[in-house]
Amino acid sequence: MKTKKCFKEYRYSLGKEELQKDYLDKRQKAIESDHRKLGTSLDLFFLDPIARKSFFLTKGAFIYNKLIKFVRNLYDKYGYQEVITPQLFSTDLWKTSGHYDFYLDNMYMMEMMKMKLGLNQ
Repeated sequence: MKTKKCFKEYRYSLGKEELQKDYLDKRQKAIESDHRKLGTSLDLFFLDPIARKSFFLTKGAFIYNKLIKFVRNLYDKYGYQEVITPQLFSTDLWKTSGHYDFYLDNMYMMEMMKMKLGLNQ
């Protein structure tokens, strides 16, 4: 079964010309400081079009691990506990939640020990 594609449509109404100019200036700055451009130009990570994910390089992995350490210290400080969830689930989960039919074309599926599994992205 072919799934329906969803599209986002953006519109804005600002009224005054100065508000519109301010909005467009901020929008342009946001585009110029896109984390994907910055991360690749600073050799923090590279984006793989096939994997559709980023791969951390040495400097990026260093920063990532520092952030993990920082957050874990906050857990201790505020009394939180860390949990780690699975990355691979039975397709029953995706069917129950309604995600299976909707996202099937974009999910990585595999079969292992006669079980159909989907990768949590």
